[in-house]
Amino acid sequence: MFFPVFIDLEGREVLVIGAGKVAHKKIKKLVEYGPKITVYSKEVKNEEISKCENVKIILELSLIHISEPTRLGMI
Repeated sequence: MFFPVFIDLEGREVLVIGAGKVAHKKIKKLVEYGPKITVYSKEVKNEEISKCENVKIILELSLIHISEPTRLGMI
Protein backbone atom coordinates (compact mmCIF):
# COMPACT_ATOMS: atom_id res chain seq x y z
CA MET A 1 0.00 0.00 0.00
CA PHE A 2 1.33 3.46 -0.89
CA PHE A 3 0.96 6.69 1.06
CA PRO A 4 0.35 9.67 -1.24
CA VAL A 5 2.52 12.68 -0.44
CA PHE A 6 2.09 16.12 -1.96
CA ILE A 7 5.25 18.21 -1.71
CA ASP A 8 6.23 21.37 -3.57
CA LEU A 9 9.68 20.40 -4.92
CA GLU A 10 10.34 23.62 -6.85
CA GLY A 11 13.87 24.73 -5.94
CA ARG A 12 14.20 22.13 -3.15
CA GLU A 13 17.21 19.84 -2.86
CA VAL A 14 16.55 16.15 -3.57
CA LEU A 15 19.01 13.29 -3.07
CA VAL A 16 18.88 10.15 -5.23
CA ILE A 17 21.09 7.22 -4.22
CA GLY A 18 22.25 5.11 -7.16
CA ALA A 19 22.43 5.78 -10.90
CA GLY A 20 20.87 2.81 -12.63
CA LYS A 21 17.59 2.19 -14.49
CA VAL A 22 15.33 2.75 -11.48
CA ALA A 23 17.12 5.97 -10.51
CA HIS A 24 16.82 7.25 -14.08
CA LYS A 25 13.04 6.71 -14.04
CA LYS A 26 12.75 8.55 -10.73
CA ILE A 27 14.98 11.41 -11.87
CA LYS A 28 13.03 11.86 -15.13
CA LYS A 29 9.84 12.22 -13.08
CA LEU A 30 11.38 14.47 -10.43
CA VAL A 31 12.89 16.87 -13.02
CA GLU A 32 9.34 17.82 -14.07
CA TYR A 33 8.80 19.42 -10.63
CA GLY A 34 11.89 21.66 -10.59
CA PRO A 35 14.09 20.43 -7.74
CA LYS A 36 17.88 20.57 -7.55
CA ILE A 37 18.80 16.89 -7.76
CA THR A 38 22.00 15.35 -6.44
CA VAL A 39 22.78 11.79 -7.53
CA TYR A 40 25.16 9.91 -5.21
CA SER A 41 26.55 6.67 -6.64
CA LYS A 42 29.64 4.53 -7.16
CA GLU A 43 29.14 4.74 -10.93
CA VAL A 44 26.66 6.04 -13.49
CA LYS A 45 25.06 2.97 -15.05
CA ASN A 46 22.64 4.97 -17.19
CA GLU A 47 24.32 7.79 -19.16
CA GLU A 48 20.95 9.49 -19.71
CA ILE A 49 21.12 10.66 -16.08
CA SER A 50 24.06 12.95 -16.85
CA LYS A 51 21.99 14.63 -19.59
CA CYS A 52 19.13 15.66 -17.27
CA GLU A 53 18.83 19.32 -16.28
CA ASN A 54 19.46 20.46 -12.68
CA VAL A 55 21.22 17.19 -11.83
CA LYS A 56 24.56 17.09 -10.02
CA ILE A 57 26.34 13.72 -9.91
CA ILE A 58 28.69 12.79 -7.08
CA LEU A 59 30.75 9.66 -7.67
CA GLU A 60 32.18 7.98 -4.59
CA LEU A 61 34.09 4.71 -4.36
CA SER A 62 32.54 3.85 -1.01
CA LEU A 63 29.03 4.93 -0.17
CA ILE A 64 28.02 5.85 3.36
CA HIS A 65 25.69 3.54 5.24
CA ILE A 66 22.92 5.11 7.29
CA SER A 67 21.61 2.60 9.82
CA GLU A 68 19.30 4.96 11.70
CA PRO A 69 17.09 7.84 10.52
CA THR A 70 18.89 11.17 10.75
CA ARG A 71 17.87 14.80 10.71
CA LEU A 72 18.51 15.14 6.96
CA GLY A 73 14.86 15.80 6.23
CA MET A 74 14.09 12.17 5.44
CA ILE A 75 10.45 11.19 5.19
